Amino acid sequence: VQTLGYTTAGDGGAGLYRADTSDTSSADDGFLVIVSNDSVRFKLVLDGDINVLQAGVTKDNTESAARQQVVMDYCQQINATPYYPDGQYKIGTTIDLSSPGGGDEGYRNVEIKCGHETKFEGTSNAITLFNIEGQRRFKWSGGWFRKANVCFQGATGASPQPSDAYAYFNNVIFDPESTGAIQKGYASTAPIGIYWTDCDFGTDQVNDGMTL
Repeated sequence: VQTLGYTTAGDGGAGLYRADTSDTSSADDGFLVIVSNDSVRFKLVLDGDINVLQAGVTKDNTESAARQQVVMDYCQQINATPYYPDGQYKIGTTIDLSSPGGGDEGYRNVEIKCGHETKFEGTSNAITLFNIEGQRRFKWSGGWFRKANVCFQGATGASPQPSDAYAYFNNVIFDPESTGAIQKGYASTAPIGIYWTDCDFGTDQVNDGMTL
């Protein structure tokens, strides 16, 4: 079955689903498994990066942190890359990316990709949008952070820990309202590696900078 959208046709959450008639028990999670009215389990066919809109994440500036967390948890399990298409994403609670997954030492290389006009903001300025503590390598490409006190938060220890991440940010824009782009990120006198490529912190460097 090829759907036209997640909630409405053309909303970006369309997907291809195949009926699994051998499965009679999987719960409907609104993402990977959809149970029809006649109790048939339809499984989402995944190919390449995981489109967050196929999990019910909204891009119309309505809060959807819980659905975003569902995608992140799944991608960590299977070593996949979440993709945020163009749109405006509202986050009301911190998205946790700290859970260990596969790969060396139990931690995978987390990577997230965004469209050219993908915009994020918190429901208030006093929120950490993403917690990346403990990942071995963390990569974020694209996106525009418009409002949040802390965009990414890492480890809060006094020195680097063996599980602390190297963080790579590419082509990311931080709006003046998005203060403390990396808050408490790897607090240490010897940072272990945060790399910025083609990123824009605006003109208010004091408020838009990093707290290391």
